[in-house]
Amino acid sequence: MKTRQRYTRQSGKRGLLCTLALTMALSLCGPVYAAEGPGAAKPASSSTAAPTVQTPSATAGPTDSKEVEAFADKLFTSPQLKNVPGAVFVVVKDGKVILSKGYGYSDVAAKKPMDPENTVMRVASVTKPFTSAALLQLAEQGKIDLKKDVEAYMGGIKIPRKIDGPLTAEHLMTYTSGFDFSDTPSNTNINNTSDFLRQFMPTVVRKPGETYMYDNFGFMLQGYIVEQVAGMPFNQYAKQHVLDPLAMNHSSFVMTPETKASLAVSYEPTGKILPYYELMPADSPDGSLLSTGGDMAKFMIAMINEGTYNDKRILKPETVRNMLEVKVSSHSKLPNASYGFETSYREAFNGQNVIGKGGDLPGFSSWMWLLPEHKTGAFVIFNRNDGMTGNFRTYIFKSFMDHYYPDNRPEPVILKPTQKELKPFEGSYRDLRTGFYVLRVEAQANGTLELVDPFSGRQRLRQVDPLLFINDQGKQIGFKRNADGSIAYLDKGDVAWSEKLPATEIAFKDIGSEHPYRSYVRDLVMRGGIAAEAGARFWPRKTITRAEFVSMIMASMHLKRSANPPAFSDTIGHAAAQDIQTAVDWGVLTAAADKRFEPDRPITRQEAAALIWRIASLLGVPKQDAKVSGDTGSWALPAVKYIVAGKKHGPEVTPKPDGSVDYNSTHAMLRQEAAALISTFLARPMQ
Repeated sequence: MKTRQRYTRQSGKRGLLCTLALTMALSLCGPVYAAEGPGAAKPASSSTAAPTVQTPSATAGPTDSKEVEAFADKLFTSPQLKNVPGAVFVVVKDGKVILSKGYGYSDVAAKKPMDPENTVMRVASVTKPFTSAALLQLAEQGKIDLKKDVEAYMGGIKIPRKIDGPLTAEHLMTYTSGFDFSDTPSNTNINNTSDFLRQFMPTVVRKPGETYMYDNFGFMLQGYIVEQVAGMPFNQYAKQHVLDPLAMNHSSFVMTPETKASLAVSYEPTGKILPYYELMPADSPDGSLLSTGGDMAKFMIAMINEGTYNDKRILKPETVRNMLEVKVSSHSKLPNASYGFETSYREAFNGQNVIGKGGDLPGFSSWMWLLPEHKTGAFVIFNRNDGMTGNFRTYIFKSFMDHYYPDNRPEPVILKPTQKELKPFEGSYRDLRTGFYVLRVEAQANGTLELVDPFSGRQRLRQVDPLLFINDQGKQIGFKRNADGSIAYLDKGDVAWSEKLPATEIAFKDIGSEHPYRSYVRDLVMRGGIAAEAGARFWPRKTITRAEFVSMIMASMHLKRSANPPAFSDTIGHAAAQDIQTAVDWGVLTAAADKRFEPDRPITRQEAAALIWRIASLLGVPKQDAKVSGDTGSWALPAVKYIVAGKKHGPEVTPKPDGSVDYNSTHAMLRQEAAALISTFLARPMQ
């Protein structure tokens, strides 16, 4: 559900990895419960106390505006939301707005309250259903064939393929393009959409329509197709044919003076103001929409009213019904996506048919959900992002569903498979979108699976269906088979399936079965960070250069290699130039015009630690503390403490009797030590 958008801040540029961390929020948020009391919260609209709220019947839903407002007031004054600067909450039902209310502040310092009608916020990836609606309008007019290869509509732009078969608009709308990479670096100044597409075009590496992976690039392509077919910029077409008919008068797909004047101040989790930034390209069909709560209500009403708002029609009834129908599922009980929409937070669906869309850009997190059978919709947005340990949207959504549509389903029947029967599920699974996110599944003697997650730890999975499991929190995890019956993918409700990786064997002559660093080297071979040819040598005790280390970490993280020219003058023509530039593109390295990288100089252990710490910092990891001894540069001390505190090293590091650790920071790093550092980091990046 997350937009991983390119953007430029007035204060500088940030790497995309800082927003990729939000990808994990869905899987990392803890249990959430409805508010039980007023809590200690900042002023919330006109409500100063949380009243007693009467629970409606299980089938009525949010029908009474006063009851819904009382429920919302109690929710937004709960302790779980005390760190939210401001929010807007909107509920619609049966073609009417039941609630549209602001909570907290759009500008904390000025004590300017959130105004649902006039406060503009970045809805980020909630843009995507609007983009698909615009494309579907042209399909209704016969100008686009949803089942035809999209290259026919792209004005000569070509899409690289490694697999046969058409890539259609339906694939783009349902996040099933089969692209190798769906996100692009943030540090680009390309504002022309066609140039942007040509520069960052991914390659089709899986058969379109067969795998689910959240796909920003696919929606950029949809917008470009609309532009080519309609003969005008996407933002103009979408405004004239989607926003204007719905009277979304405070909304825009590009930043205008009017929207900027009404834009809410956004905040970091610390409460610090986020500087204003622009998107690049400015007209981004994957996430550039700016809107208000009042305007979003109109779009939701049009969706649940089969395409109309105030007698203005944007889509035919059959098109809207088709748009809201789930098109992609890993399992019959695990929906993934429809046209432009997704099914995040499905553990809180309570057995209802829910379709939604969420979004994230720096300083804004949003979530829109629809229950088509109940003619109900809701939208919430905050002017700060969800955190890794507290997901505001989950709390709001689950509280809403438990209150209005409680789960009355019986408890699932737990099956009792043998360990042998569970063996086919064992293995490593790599997230299709976030390549450094690798899960491990192990069959247990007690008839359960253990899921080892680098971000949220170990989970017990109990089987409730041949391809369906639940963890101890009730979250469903599904598996999907290949045509030959083998297990191909794991789906745990995030924004992409995870592909099962082939079993890896070590082919290096100098890494024997008892080698102390064998497990680390094997892990990086499995991740693709080390190329292992039969009969080759790894040279474990040879020093590793700065370029070799960067190549090893970039390849292990499975990031798309840069096509930009080298930023360092001394890497031009170097074998590792693309990998080094990839690190620059993603914010891991910083290059100034007068700087050199010294790619062939052996990297010191503290320099390697600093690079790992940079990635961890971009992922949102706070500073760690550890008792460090020996000689470490002050500039590298936070990095070395992070490495030592999390034991991200091999057996070369041991604590002294007093508990302190000498990391030998100034020593040159060996190849085996680099493998251990990278492997242990990727196994537990947040610790």
